[in-house]
Amino acid sequence: MKVVSLSWDASNGTKLYMVSAEAGNKTTALTTNVTTAHFSDFTCGQNYNLTVTSHSQHCPGNPSTPASVQTWPCPPAGISTMQDCLSSIVMVTWQASNGSDYYTATMQTDSGISNLCMSDTHECSVPGLKCGQNFTVSVTASNQQCNITSTQTTSLQSVPCVPINVLVGMDCANNTALVSWSASPGAVQYLVTAHSSHSNVSCQTSDLNCSLDNLACGNRYTVQVVAMDDNCSSVPSEGLILNSAPCLPQNVSADVSCSSNDMEISWDAIREADHFLVSVIADNGGMIDSCNTTNTTCSISNVTCGDTLRVQVTSVRGTCRSQHSQIQSIMSAPCQPQGVRGNIDCVTNSAWISWDAAAGADSYTVLAVGGEDYTANCTTSSNTTCEVEDLACSVLYNFSVIAKNSKCESQPSAIIDLETAPCSLPAITADAQCHNSSILVMWDLMEGSDGNTVYTATAEAADHTYLSCNNTGTSCYLHGARCDLHYTIIVAGSSDQCSSTRSPPYKISMEPCPPTNVSVDISCENRSALVSWSPSPVAESYHVVARAADGHTHTCNTTSNNCNVTELHCDEQYTVFVTASHENCTSKASQNVTVNTGPCQPEDLSVTYHCNNQSALLSWAASDNAGHYYGCAQAGNGDMLYCQSTNPTCSIQGLDCGTAYTFSVQASDGTCNSSFSDTVQSVAGKGASCSKTQYVCTVGTKWNNTSSSLSQLPVLQTLLKCS
Repeated sequence: MKVVSLSWDASNGTKLYMVSAEAGNKTTALTTNVTTAHFSDFTCGQNYNLTVTSHSQHCPGNPSTPASVQTWPCPPAGISTMQDCLSSIVMVTWQASNGSDYYTATMQTDSGISNLCMSDTHECSVPGLKCGQNFTVSVTASNQQCNITSTQTTSLQSVPCVPINVLVGMDCANNTALVSWSASPGAVQYLVTAHSSHSNVSCQTSDLNCSLDNLACGNRYTVQVVAMDDNCSSVPSEGLILNSAPCLPQNVSADVSCSSNDMEISWDAIREADHFLVSVIADNGGMIDSCNTTNTTCSISNVTCGDTLRVQVTSVRGTCRSQHSQIQSIMSAPCQPQGVRGNIDCVTNSAWISWDAAAGADSYTVLAVGGEDYTANCTTSSNTTCEVEDLACSVLYNFSVIAKNSKCESQPSAIIDLETAPCSLPAITADAQCHNSSILVMWDLMEGSDGNTVYTATAEAADHTYLSCNNTGTSCYLHGARCDLHYTIIVAGSSDQCSSTRSPPYKISMEPCPPTNVSVDISCENRSALVSWSPSPVAESYHVVARAADGHTHTCNTTSNNCNVTELHCDEQYTVFVTASHENCTSKASQNVTVNTGPCQPEDLSVTYHCNNQSALLSWAASDNAGHYYGCAQAGNGDMLYCQSTNPTCSIQGLDCGTAYTFSVQASDGTCNSSFSDTVQSVAGKGASCSKTQYVCTVGTKWNNTSSSLSQLPVLQTLLKCS
């Protein structure tokens, strides 16, 4: 309770005192018989004038000199706060209260932390609040007599504290980072940011950890954590450096030196990496070699021959590795062929060379060198045996084998020596006996021969079958020769084909076999036929005949295994066969193939117009091989009407009265369509006034020099007369 007390000196003869208190237009009074008075109903913030009047038994005395008293201040109201989140300065404001000389704003926590500020106005600022605290704010009004604290209070949450104990863990495989920290007083949420020169990444959470996803590879990030409440954010935590996972190397290339089998590897580095790991793995899974370098090139010496090598490059940064680069495959040089061996075929004067398969080889080349004047070679893509043909007689050859792939050649194999047999007999001649399955071989007698020497002729075919005959004279027939085969023939003065009394080889071919697998493809538009067949290994040219039923023929000649027979007649059935030729021999004809050409262009088209139902009846001469006919009426604006029939007549319905139409017909055998017939033009219902009266219209024709857009043939201009 607030009480104002007044005291005074006693006055002689006074029985009663009247005390009055006046403030403005309000007066309060009380009576007392003692020299003190107590007022408990004064209003705050008022200046009261107090006077005392003594009363004797009969009369009142004079009032005392007024005594002035200031009552206690009124309690401050309307308290509010405004916080500057960056500086942590809080401005406290309130409504001015009566009777106050100055004010004290007090901010206090439950734990006893207290901050205050004083002001003689209605506001003051409190600096340096402790972070993350919940303050109760009150204001005390003071004057010389009293201090009155507001009954109204407000609360204030200070700026959240800066997060501490921030840790960053890098997930290299996913290029993400897990950031953690200790709880910050006053924080409701946390914002984690990662800044770099190439990208910025952030995450927000109410937990004490957060994952930074989608980090850009090869970047250096500064990571900071900010604590937030509903109104303010803390100062960012001290920055931590985070290196993201390195970027995948790009544009990896590898090159192998064919001569040394050394490999040079290069790539492009993207952004930052500490070093690079290069691995070279063989197709069988074995590690060939590796290197660790800070450069963007790497050299690996003497890689294994004959391997398909897979090259991968990985970037390393700190404890993180990038994914492997895209695999680059490259072949090393094939291995040197081993186990070379061979023998001489005395009939063909060729050498058969064999070897063991070399790893990494796609093909092989055999080289034969005889002294300074003789060289020969052969190449094979899949076998490990090759025939070196056309060797000279009585020459010592050095044979070696080279393996090849798409990039490199191996070193030549070890050399083997083979010597061809001498050829002391003069040159021989031979003639193929066409369609007689025999070869006539002729030779001259050796000098000094006694006439009793038996000469043996031997022929080796391309399929390595043999024919032989002998005679003491100068010729003999080799029987059983087959078409489509090349033969190599020698004559020897003994049964030993490799003896010194042998002739040089002579090469000859039999006549071609009849062509097989003959097929004919008819071109409807060009009236031509593409004839094809299986090629002969000995044929030099081919002759194609297409013979019609009436005896006329079409032919074509070619050196390939197909030929186009042109200018065939329409509506004809042709018998097609093929013969092959070599030098003076021609094969027997192939089996016949029968084909039909398309129908001819319909002729004698006429049009009869029926005015009563606006239709036209088309008729024409029948085609021999046609199965269907298609009639067409085209108006000047491009509109088309059609009819279809298996007979040489057809009716087109729905013609428009007074419209000019161009009529034409096309025949079809189901495979080919003929060209369109000569066109006929007429005007539907012209002169007939398009009434319901039935008219019979006849069409007369005359030649016009214009050309039809459909058939490019002269147009028949029709004159329509109705009666």
